Amino acid sequence: MIGDTTVSDLMDAKVFVDGPVDLSGLVADLAAFVHGRVDGHWVIADDVHLLVDENDEADPARRAVRPKGFLYFSLFIEVYFSPSRPVAERAEWLGEVLEHLWARDIAAVAACDYEDALPRAGGVGDPTLPWPGITPPSNHDHVA
Repeated sequence: MIGDTTVSDLMDAKVFVDGPVDLSGLVADLAAFVHGRVDGHWVIADDVHLLVDENDEADPARRAVRPKGFLYFSLFIEVYFSPSRPVAERAEWLGEVLEHLWARDIAAVAACDYEDALPRAGGVGDPTLPWPGITPPSNHDHVA
């Protein structure tokens, strides 16, 4: 239990994050996006809690390698849903968070049991998504 809201003790998903955002900036951005409140590194919103922290495994060189480099992104978000929330709703909610991060040019990859239900395979399946150290392919051919 955090504050006055109870959620599962088991982590539901982990999102690895890297890009033009630091720890406090990511916490603030997520709190605003999900209409939650901040409690240290936690964002608390309705029946979901997000723990945002630095990744002890972060590696500037290894993070740029697709597809497994996401394990070395600089930050992560642990997602804890209420056990009563159906998996389809969890996937929809998490998909909206991923789309929000990608739109802000933040690399984000989700690891969970329902990755197939997330947009763009949870962030690992689309080479046009933001990724640290890699410029996405252009949709336009440039002629010199």
